[in-house]
Amino acid sequence: MQNVKIFGFGLVKNGVRFDYPFMESLRSLAPLVEKIYFNVGDCEDETLEKITELNRELDGKIIILEKAWPKREHGHVLSEMTNYSLDELRKQEPGDNAWAIYLQSDEVLFEREYDQIKSDIEKANEQGNDAVRFRYLHFWQ
Repeated sequence: MQNVKIFGFGLVKNGVRFDYPFMESLRSLAPLVEKIYFNVGDCEDETLEKITELNRELDGKIIILEKAWPKREHGHVLSEMTNYSLDELRKQEPGDNAWAIYLQSDEVLFEREYDQIKSDIEKANEQGNDAVRFRYLHFWQ
């Protein structure tokens, strides 16, 4: 098996104010990855402080990206900011065996699935694939 490196990336803005479970999301991703590149945006609440505190708890595993989000009524702001996080990850972690997992701030991974996720990524890497799609459950209300 090739030695793959798995990284995480994501984003949030005003996660506390809008009651996103971003802390749970980051905690669920942390054991599976080497680092998490996370764009916190220009928050107007305690989101940055909470992520900074969690980063200390995780021994610096979160690379906090503080990029101001564009202010406009229409557009693709989430896509732009997601791509920014991914671009920063790619700059810092180049290589054919580097993989990235994207979680939105309202998504979590189930710890019982970590080994399967790693195995699927390693298999995809060996086969020359550049992406893996996982089934997921979506809960609402």
